[in-house]
Amino acid sequence: MFGHVRCIALRIFNKRYWLACLSLFLVLLFNEPSNAKSNDQYVEHLSSSESESLIFTSNKLVAQSIQHQNLLDIDWDAAASVATTVSVIIAAASLLSGFFIYYISKRDEKIKSFRTSLVSAKTISHQLDSLLNYEMGYECAISVVESRQLKYFLQIIYDNFFDHDNVAEGQADSIKDYLEKNTPSIMAPFHSSIADSFEEKLSILGQEASSVEFDFPGVARIIFSARNMLRNVYLGQKRLIHSEGSWKAAIQQAYDAKKQGSNNIRDFEALQLELVSMFVGTWLNSMSKSAQEDINDTLAALDLVVSRYLGKTPSQLIKISEYEKSQNIKPIEETETIAEDLLEAEKCLSKSLDQQDILSLRQYSSQMKARLKSSSK
Repeated sequence: MFGHVRCIALRIFNKRYWLACLSLFLVLLFNEPSNAKSNDQYVEHLSSSESESLIFTSNKLVAQSIQHQNLLDIDWDAAASVATTVSVIIAAASLLSGFFIYYISKRDEKIKSFRTSLVSAKTISHQLDSLLNYEMGYECAISVVESRQLKYFLQIIYDNFFDHDNVAEGQADSIKDYLEKNTPSIMAPFHSSIADSFEEKLSILGQEASSVEFDFPGVARIIFSARNMLRNVYLGQKRLIHSEGSWKAAIQQAYDAKKQGSNNIRDFEALQLELVSMFVGTWLNSMSKSAQEDINDTLAALDLVVSRYLGKTPSQLIKISEYEKSQNIKPIEETETIAEDLLEAEKCLSKSLDQQDILSLRQYSSQMKARLKSSSK
């Protein structure tokens, strides 16, 4: 305001006297009212040089007033623009921090789920291994022996060939012929609590493998290898118990033992128990021995991988996941053996395991190949 007044005064009054008066007036505005009268008297006695000094002083005071006024004269449009910019920056930072927190929480949730699946897969695999025992074999064999289909056939066998104190000469040939012509197809289902538990856990193990397959295909292949190995042994036992040839051989062996007096089959129940004992003690036992070493190697590979991955940090697991997903491995449907599956998994695991661990995986695979080759001769 004082700046505008001064500009108008300079344009209208160009005499120093009037400028001095104007300057004095401006000075009086900032002085106490009680000094007004003495200041008027003072102006009347001003000389020319004193007038110039007064003008300079008053100009200085006006300049200070203008500067003070400029400090209070705020550009509200610019201030609003700055405030808007700051608000946008704060909002963007809040959004970015919220997204980062969400990303970290989702990452931690995924890693936690992955680790849970690893522990679950390891635990279930060893539980399945422990279920492949004589108890399961006994329950499965007894359920088939007591089925209506096989029970009727065994009753005929007992009545015609075992329920005699003296076995006629040449009767062995007749029982052999009878078995070849009359042994039925064994279609009786299992009714075993252990077998049911095994199948349920086997299904869960497959689900755990599937849950990590997208992010960690190498780890999933190791879990699938353990699942397939345990399933193959179980299905081998089922095929054995449902095999017509196995039952023919067991009945013939029981008949030969009775003829030689090495068993004491005096009733139908004794015949049933003898046959069950043969399955559990002979065929299942020999088959378990041939497969147990393969199971041990597969589970050892699983234990090794689980142990190493549980020791990785979330950041390391994220990098490992990216590497595993970039590898090209055969689909599990195209591999022929568990040993081949372990070698395929090695392609994905080479960056997360040290050299000694890789050599251990190769050793497990080589041992399984050697046993397979030996058994096929």
